[in-house]
Amino acid sequence: RSINGVTDDKILKAIEELRILRGDNHIRQMYETDIKIRLANDLNRAENIKKGKEEGKMEEKIEIAKNMLKEGLDVNLISKLSGLSVDEIIELKK
Repeated sequence: RSINGVTDDKILKAIEELRILRGDNHIRQMYETDIKIRLANDLNRAENIKKGKEEGKMEEKIEIAKNMLKEGLDVNLISKLSGLSVDEIIELKK
């Protein structure tokens, strides 16, 4: 696809956006709303990825602590090595 001989996708997208923004107010508002929704979705996706990584790290700590408990290591030592609190480790023993 080309416009006046221009074929670069980024330039074509910019030209299309310019046409939309120069259009009537209703179309411009719909476009701006769409952009805001896309940005919000991207932000939510990034937050969910971060949250998932944090949950995965915590699950790994818990699994390691459980293994240490099975090996008979002291709760205080497990806390120091795993980063979990003594209370969290005691809960794992239950």
